[in-house]
Amino acid sequence: YACFRTRQWRRKVQYWRRIFLDYYRTLDDTMKAYKVLVKNRGLINQLIIAHALSCVDRFYPDVFAVNGFETLYRQYQGELNKECRIAYRTVLDYILKGDYANADIAPSDINDNPLNPRDKAQIQHDLQNSLNKLMNNTKSIANWLDGKIEREDNRSQIKEITDNIDKIRIARNKHSIMDLLDADTQSNLRNFGKKINEILSGIILKGLRCIETFMGAGSFSEAEQGMENLSRVQRELAAYCTSQDVTDKSRELRDRVNKMVSDILQKNDFADVSKYYINPPNDILVKVEKVASHDSAKFTQIYNSMLAKVRQSFSLAINEVHSAPFHERYAKMRSLNNALCFLPEDLKNQFKLQIDEISKSTTDKEKTRQQDLEVLFTSLDVDEHAITKLEVLAEQYTKQNMNELFETLRNTKFKAVAHISNECAKFFR
Repeated sequence: YACFRTRQWRRKVQYWRRIFLDYYRTLDDTMKAYKVLVKNRGLINQLIIAHALSCVDRFYPDVFAVNGFETLYRQYQGELNKECRIAYRTVLDYILKGDYANADIAPSDINDNPLNPRDKAQIQHDLQNSLNKLMNNTKSIANWLDGKIEREDNRSQIKEITDNIDKIRIARNKHSIMDLLDADTQSNLRNFGKKINEILSGIILKGLRCIETFMGAGSFSEAEQGMENLSRVQRELAAYCTSQDVTDKSRELRDRVNKMVSDILQKNDFADVSKYYINPPNDILVKVEKVASHDSAKFTQIYNSMLAKVRQSFSLAINEVHSAPFHERYAKMRSLNNALCFLPEDLKNQFKLQIDEISKSTTDKEKTRQQDLEVLFTSLDVDEHAITKLEVLAEQYTKQNMNELFETLRNTKFKAVAHISNECAKFFR
């Protein structure tokens, strides 16, 4: 104890006191700088030094009793632990939200201060559950589109699918994330792109075949709307769904849709009015008009062309009735009346008036001729020259194939000849 009181020893104690005090200040400044710069590895190295020097506090209680190396160590170690817990919770929060890009960045805040096994296991558990759930949900949404992809507006579902695929791609390309996953999850993640491509390609192909069926059945509205829906889906999935079969089938159907105008007009020329019962114009016009009502210039053109063709064909058929022999008119008018049932309502009303006029005109002419015959029959008793009129009418009826009236005339002529013969016999008796 006496040696401690020597002057030389006091100088040494004071010397080391200044050295440790200066180093304490330097260490404090360095740790503050590392903390501000968020350089945890450097801070941890300084903490190791501070912890090792905490024994010095006992030798200089007058200097380090309150703010010594031990206090410095506890202060920054506590802050580091706090930041580590915040980073840990941040990672879990990013995983919960499916934000795998930031979930990969956040662990850098705790890499230099390793998590305890329990926290690390929790991150692995949440990460695997999140990714497996995301992959399964994405496939479920894709499968839900089966049978609906060409019929409905599925933009929200397509957006969700593409967003999910982007998230899965991000996770797959992050080595720090992949290292935390088990072998099965890693394999599922690597193969997910191929699997979802197969699902989406199959669904789109089914939709294209359905559109093809619509076209074959003449369901033009459904075909046009379906093609529009699928074209939009393919544009939105261009970077996510690549299939040569889908590309080829889409190109084939687009070509058919583009040729639909000429195909429909060629298949439905409506020239023969007598065959309207086989392929009713009204049925096809209603379908085409339905598509045209959706501001489709292409189908408006088809509708106008077909309507004009029906009007022209029916007008020609009516003109044929006008020029037909008298005995054929009733048959032709019956055919036209039957065909009226297969016309749109406005055309039906228009042409019915014309047919009714022809029918009335024909009936009136028939009555007039019948009356002429009756007058002629009456005059036979007083006018032998009526026989000449009979011959003129007979020739006219023969040319017009009016067989019934001609037969009546023939019988009347025989009676007239017999009548004149009897009168002559009386005269020469």
